[in-house]
Amino acid sequence: MSRARLPAAAIALAAFLLGGTVGAMGAEITLRAHPPREVGWFTGDVLVWRGELSVPAGRELDPASLPQTGPIDEFTELRSISVESKEIEAGKRYDLTLAYQSFYVPLEPKEISIPGTTLAFHAAAGSEAASELVTLPAWTIVLSPLRPILARSSPAGMKPDKPLAVIDTVRRQWTVAAAWGAVAVLALAFAWYRGWGPFGLRPSRPLASALRVIRTKRPTMDYGARLLALHRGLDAAFGRRVVADDLGECLAARPRFAAARQDLETFFSASRGFFFDGDAEKAEARLPAAALVQVARRLAAIERAGAR
Repeated sequence: MSRARLPAAAIALAAFLLGGTVGAMGAEITLRAHPPREVGWFTGDVLVWRGELSVPAGRELDPASLPQTGPIDEFTELRSISVESKEIEAGKRYDLTLAYQSFYVPLEPKEISIPGTTLAFHAAAGSEAASELVTLPAWTIVLSPLRPILARSSPAGMKPDKPLAVIDTVRRQWTVAAAWGAVAVLALAFAWYRGWGPFGLRPSRPLASALRVIRTKRPTMDYGARLLALHRGLDAAFGRRVVADDLGECLAARPRFAAARQDLETFFSASRGFFFDGDAEKAEARLPAAALVQVARRLAAIERAGAR
């Protein structure tokens, strides 16, 4: 250009408003832009921009200045670019086709802007023409939402209330009550068995106490101490001093122990041999320690059965 060149933005604006002359004052590159329509677009539509650039002889489009395909912002990308050139009487004409695609999903009609781009034209080989920059103008479109327009809510459009359903819980209440009753019975039975609370006032069980002493202290207890512990249990159970000669009379007073008569006779025989004859080995051979525990267990069972 022979005169001072206008800024690229001013040249592009003049070309867009005045029908294609890129600039006044002798500018020779002209642009005719054909952007897509402004409304009626939806998410994913391909937006095609077309333009015609008339370039005087001596200048050529610099391919390196063409925009690169790919994203131009978070939601829009340039999918493809096509450039076709042909000779005209005044020089050369370039037909540009830029295909954009937007994936923005608006909740209401939304205007989006596609930015412009700047192209460079350099002097052809053997030409003295100066280089030139031309800016393709930005353009806008309106994206429409995908969701349908919802009708206003009204009482007529609401479903009627469901009738109130009353759940019968009587059967479940009885089930729960029975379960709690069973728990209470089991708790009372266990308290009675352990002698807790008011059940601690039940009659004592001396033979059961003697069994616990014999069984728990058996590793450290000598044979005579175990015999003596069962003697004290029998005395307390019969309410008198029990000896071998009075065994029949004692069993008559406590007939429930008659079933253990043979065990008692064996016990008294071993006791006589240990305490009076002084023959510990013979006494323990007659009633070994393990058998003594079994005798005490059977007597304690008879005592427990009689206390019920």
